[in-house]
Amino acid sequence: MNADMGALIGLVVALLAGIALGAGLVAWSTRRSQAEHASAATMLPIQALLDSIDDLAWIKDADSRFILVNRKFGDVFGVAPASLIGKTDFDLSAPALAEQYLQDDLRVMHTRQPSRREERITRGPDQYGWSETVKVPVLDASGRVVGTAGVARDITERRQAQEILESRVRERTQELSSTVEQLKTTQTELVTREKMAALGSMVAGIAHELNTPIGNSLLVASTLLEDANALDAQVKAGGLTRAALTDYLTRSHDGADILLHSLHKAAELITSFKQVAVDQASTSRRPFILDKMVNEIVAILGPTLRKLPHNLECHIPPDIRLNSYPGALGQVMTNLINNAMIHAFEGRSNGCVRLVAARDGEHQVKITVQDDGSGIPPEHMHRIFDPFFTTKLGRGGSGLGLSIVYSLVNETLQGHIAVETDPGHGSRFVVTLPLNPPLTGDPT
Repeated sequence: MNADMGALIGLVVALLAGIALGAGLVAWSTRRSQAEHASAATMLPIQALLDSIDDLAWIKDADSRFILVNRKFGDVFGVAPASLIGKTDFDLSAPALAEQYLQDDLRVMHTRQPSRREERITRGPDQYGWSETVKVPVLDASGRVVGTAGVARDITERRQAQEILESRVRERTQELSSTVEQLKTTQTELVTREKMAALGSMVAGIAHELNTPIGNSLLVASTLLEDANALDAQVKAGGLTRAALTDYLTRSHDGADILLHSLHKAAELITSFKQVAVDQASTSRRPFILDKMVNEIVAILGPTLRKLPHNLECHIPPDIRLNSYPGALGQVMTNLINNAMIHAFEGRSNGCVRLVAARDGEHQVKITVQDDGSGIPPEHMHRIFDPFFTTKLGRGGSGLGLSIVYSLVNETLQGHIAVETDPGHGSRFVVTLPLNPPLTGDPT
């Protein structure tokens, strides 16, 4: 409601009081005609004031009958204003609306407080809209409530525009919500692909790593078979000598050592890969030794890391035991190591990444992945954990590595991660984890 509308109502009430129309209003409230109880000289100033208002304006008696209405009121209903005198809202509007208007009149008269509201209105025969309506009680000279005065401003067009705008906002909100859901689904798919790509890389790495021990085993086994065949031939020919037997035993012993060592190495690699693969493919919780888990991860990363000119150093005490999620922690370590190897040493022929762990109090462990590389530019610091943020776009970077790290550390592992950087001297990621996270946050 604009301030000028309230001022107009105030002016109407002030004028009524100033002219001392109490007696006339009391007479009107007994439902007699205007001509019998008020002179033209008394009514003309009020009628002129009401007619000067561009909005609907009226005065009602205590029975909610119209005493005065302005020209605008008559124009809306297509009748002379005088013909509306003595009528009620039930003569002009639908019963439900008329009852609403009556209750509002009674409330104003009972509480002696103005009413200001937006409400449905009749805009003419069988036409409806919205108005912004102000009503005030009308008092006689003795202070008794003898009626109400009101002004209604038609806001139908504004309400329609508002409803159209709200409808568009709802549509845009639904579209945005749908887009957000699609983005979440896409992000989940990309994260899954990222995990599968990491697992695929591990498979390729372990396959390459197994080539050497398995190849050695095949070579030794075939040599032992050839030696056994040669010895068998000598025995059958009766030409077996002590020297030949001694040489065969020596070669067999050496071959067996090589075969056992190679197969043991292959078994270790397969065991490490199996455990890492099982952990990273599930969210199961289990007790594990941090040092052993990290060594398994490093063994899997070995083929990739050996192709790089950079070094990885691990300094982890053998007595740090967790009851947590090794799969999630393994992926955190893998992503942090790979992130350092990919981003920290660009333009350099060598570098070092140090992985250090130590107890942090009685119930936590602090794991630090630190490099001596170029550091993180200050303008990137606030975005490094954002999904899809990467400085390697189009060059193999998905921008999900550190985002996955942040999510796993804070949600699955129930810890927190911090990053420190010194441009030109390296970066340090510090992961602080509970040794035994509360079961209330257990994702399983």
